[in-house]
Amino acid sequence: MSDGTQFGAGFRLAASPWFRPVALIVFGCLFFIQGGILLSGIPKALQGNSDFKHLYTAGYMVRTGHGQQLYDHEATDRFQVELIGPTGSTPPFNHLSYEALIFIPLSFFRYRVAYSLFLSLDLFLLAFVFVLLRRYAAAYGPLWKPIVHVPFLCFLPFAFALIQGQDSFLLLTALVCSFVAMERKRDFLSGAILALGLFKFQFVLPIALLFALWKKWRVVAGFGSTALILSFLSLEVTGYNSWKTYSIYLLSMSAQLTEVGRGMYGILPERMANLRGLISAMTGNFVPQTVLQATIALASVLLVLWATRKSPSFTLAVAVSFLVSYHAYSYDEAILILPLVASASAFMASSSPWRIASGGILVVAPTALLLARLPFWLGSIPIAFFLAAVAGGAGQVEI
Repeated sequence: MSDGTQFGAGFRLAASPWFRPVALIVFGCLFFIQGGILLSGIPKALQGNSDFKHLYTAGYMVRTGHGQQLYDHEATDRFQVELIGPTGSTPPFNHLSYEALIFIPLSFFRYRVAYSLFLSLDLFLLAFVFVLLRRYAAAYGPLWKPIVHVPFLCFLPFAFALIQGQDSFLLLTALVCSFVAMERKRDFLSGAILALGLFKFQFVLPIALLFALWKKWRVVAGFGSTALILSFLSLEVTGYNSWKTYSIYLLSMSAQLTEVGRGMYGILPERMANLRGLISAMTGNFVPQTVLQATIALASVLLVLWATRKSPSFTLAVAVSFLVSYHAYSYDEAILILPLVASASAFMASSSPWRIASGGILVVAPTALLLARLPFWLGSIPIAFFLAAVAGGAGQVEI
């Protein structure tokens, strides 16, 4: 760090006598709460109450020659019940079908064993991400050395992702590797790695769009090349007419927000900490669905256009992508650990302690909302606050 960094808000905060005792209490509580949630949630998931069911079932269906039925909800529902039993809801497989290939090896095992193996993989990926981001997180060290580990040990979305057996850590790993490649000036490789996360395209496409609008053409070229390969691979898995089936499938999931549709597809905007969740909650049932959808789309476009006026930044792009994503739950917030940690040095050197506070609030908010039994769409507010801190120049890692 430069000599001027010592005058940053982070270093002034570190000198405060109250900071470390308060941090110890707050983050200690977060750690034990997350541990308790994991201990209570994993046994239930092992019994079949998890989102991992649809990923596991997708791998089995492709392995046994039923790939063309991946977007047939009745078929996936039937396979889930046959493989795992009638254990609550049967979440649909709504990702690009190439992702099912990842789960083919796990489909050779019984569900409980497959879930345990995937849980182990998630923990390994979390450790791998920590190793890659450790040098960025070290900038928080002057506040208090243990605080470097806090984002990785106390961020509640990690617990949700682990319990549900979600693919959040696969996406996070792809984003972190893409970020590291970009930091090393390997833009084509960065774009290619970014495209690997297209199984959750609602996050990856906004990032790619921002790089295109920032005229980072090597990133776009790498992204497009890999995206093309993955598209053909997906068509091989589900059949060459599946693009039409998949489009209709996604549209029907978005349109059917009646109680039947909500129960069938598990799409609950009030649990989404993004623009969709915020706007849906604020408008309630007072506006028609078409007006609501148009309002969300307009707000998303305006946020992207606002971001294009900022300096090109991977951290900014990830934060924006989460807010404009059309489908995002608490476990998806795991990707926000990247901008939080990558912004450490800039936050510490900034002149405003509120920029550091935005990071702390981002970590605390999911647990606070859960304990207060408040709707998770309220989480969009601290995320927007954090985005403002990043966009203010204090947290951008420019490229």
